[in-house]
Amino acid sequence: MQIKTQWMATTFAALLAACGGGTANIDQGGPNPPFIPPNPSQTEHLQTVVPPPTYGANTDNLTSFNAINQFRASLGLGLWAQNSKLDRAAQNHVDYEVRNKTFGHYETKGLAGFTGVGPADRAAFVGYITNSIGELAITWNGSGGIEDLINSVYHRSGLMNQQITEVGIGNSADLQFPAQCVDFSNAKNSQNNSPTFIAVYPLNDQKNVPTFMTRETPDPIPAILSPSSPISYASVAGSKLVVTKFIVTRQGTSNPLITQLITKDIDPNLGLIPSHEAYIVGVEPFLPDTTYNVHFEGLIDATPIKRNWHFTTGAK
Repeated sequence: MQIKTQWMATTFAALLAACGGGTANIDQGGPNPPFIPPNPSQTEHLQTVVPPPTYGANTDNLTSFNAINQFRASLGLGLWAQNSKLDRAAQNHVDYEVRNKTFGHYETKGLAGFTGVGPADRAAFVGYITNSIGELAITWNGSGGIEDLINSVYHRSGLMNQQITEVGIGNSADLQFPAQCVDFSNAKNSQNNSPTFIAVYPLNDQKNVPTFMTRETPDPIPAILSPSSPISYASVAGSKLVVTKFIVTRQGTSNPLITQLITKDIDPNLGLIPSHEAYIVGVEPFLPDTTYNVHFEGLIDATPIKRNWHFTTGAK
């Protein structure tokens, strides 16, 4: 089975300035929101508690919402609160996709269910006015779809946005055409981590890590046919992360795996990775039921940093 994923993010520049963003086919669309440069004296301001969502029990929307916030909480990121208008915008787009048997971030005027060309247009249609909105789309419903987004590069980056506060989720009810849309923004307020924030993924000692990566559109590693699950290192939004060493070895061995580094400056799709994130992807899938050690060295705004951690893969 092929899962389609796409990523899109519209520009957040104006909004943030005012506030002082088999394989799975993911479409990452709508511009990935830019980040406010951190103030050295800024203190952490995180949304650690959000109102209980109103999604029905055991629905795909609820499992997706919980999966997103569980992922963010595990990294020390602020939670995303449900926004009913973004819910309607996301669901409208899913309904459009199902009715027209199409997939992606843009709609065509005149087709059934059209509510706006791009994510910001569709948000405005339901009364959510902003020019700063990100959107993730995947042809897989519920928490399984979110897990596939996390198991990618650009989509994981979107879900790790440190300033976003609100999210809306839509899922298809058509079993023959699964589709999910996640719209997110911070039109009302923003949040931020402390200047010393660090996050790695997979987490230290994490179990059941996927052996291979979810393929996405656009593709950060088009030359690698069967890539491993991506490994990421992130510092506070707005900082400059420089990688001097980023290696992964299978436990009990000393030879580093052959990997490809992806950063803001080393990215076939320039502009989709922020300056405070770095990823490596192996040229072959990880072995199942195997522990891997990761060693990272680099600079965060000229300050040397070093980190070691490990994780274990699941079954193939």
